[in-house]
Amino acid sequence: MRIVTILDRYIGIYLAGSYFLVMLLLLTLFGVLDLVEQLKDVGTGSYQLKDAIIFVVRTMPMRMLDLLPVTALMGSTMALAGLSNTSELIAMRAAGMSVVRIGIAIMKTGALLILLTVILEEFVAPPLKQYAIRQQSFALSGITLHTEHGLWSHKGLRFINVRNILHGRIPTDIDIYEFDDEGNLHVYMHAGEADISDPTQWRLSRVDMKIIGRQGITNRHLPTLSWASFLSEREVHALEFPSDSLAPSMLYSYIDYLRSAGAPSIRYEYELWKKLFLPWLTGAMILLATPIVFGSPRSVNRGKLIALTTVLSVGLYFFNEIVINVGLFYKLNPPLVTAFPVALILAVAVAQFRRAF
Repeated sequence: MRIVTILDRYIGIYLAGSYFLVMLLLLTLFGVLDLVEQLKDVGTGSYQLKDAIIFVVRTMPMRMLDLLPVTALMGSTMALAGLSNTSELIAMRAAGMSVVRIGIAIMKTGALLILLTVILEEFVAPPLKQYAIRQQSFALSGITLHTEHGLWSHKGLRFINVRNILHGRIPTDIDIYEFDDEGNLHVYMHAGEADISDPTQWRLSRVDMKIIGRQGITNRHLPTLSWASFLSEREVHALEFPSDSLAPSMLYSYIDYLRSAGAPSIRYEYELWKKLFLPWLTGAMILLATPIVFGSPRSVNRGKLIALTTVLSVGLYFFNEIVINVGLFYKLNPPLVTAFPVALILAVAVAQFRRAF
């Protein structure tokens, strides 16, 4: 039992090193590509090179989530291929570890990677990406302020203050001020929330309006009001985060909100289920690596095996994306569609286990 424990720890350290190396290489590659993409905006407003670099760094945890399934398969294959190349896997089996037992040791380390996926999805990546998007929008627009009292913007004599954003996509507790040419407050509106699906024409809800004129103040209470927004597209991005930047819990709340309002929610349901199945997809990729290495002929060298696994990883990643997009296009059942690639990979892994052993 002591030998097994030591070997478990040894395999875990070897796997962790491979995961780190693969993720570092992939993040470096995609980080450079993301930075090149940001360079086109450098010089707009107050957006400078350092802002572009900070944006890329803040969005890296979200990029890590995208790359985790690929990292899981490539990293596991690299580690096992390295152990096989030095005959250490043979020594482990000679010490009494079966292939299944080695697979369990791999999944123990994989469980930590899966746990990392869950933590990043819910607590780390979404707030960092949302903050990066907001700060980028502020810098590019050049006129929006973010204070303890919410977001502020203006155009000419019109001002708006958005104090809160519900579910990461719905502006709430909104104050709008309009001044006349003499600098006197002419119209004041307070809205409970706003539908900004049309960025140029907001639909305000629960509106209290005060019209201030020479004859006095006129009060109006309106359930809804169409308001011509003066905010730029950049500023609207700071109020309505993209769905992929929302945590699963926030997506669930937003979907519930859309359903209660009778609005379509299938796009966000797919995003939610995609995030929920990501840890399972990562685990399936790890499980697939074991029969790939043990089932490969000895004549296949490590470099060729890693190259083949890299192609397989990328192929499975795009296969998963294609299946989800096809399901979204035809409005198929989100849980079943997003579960299909994971179930297929698990089925292939089990079949390869039986074939190899």
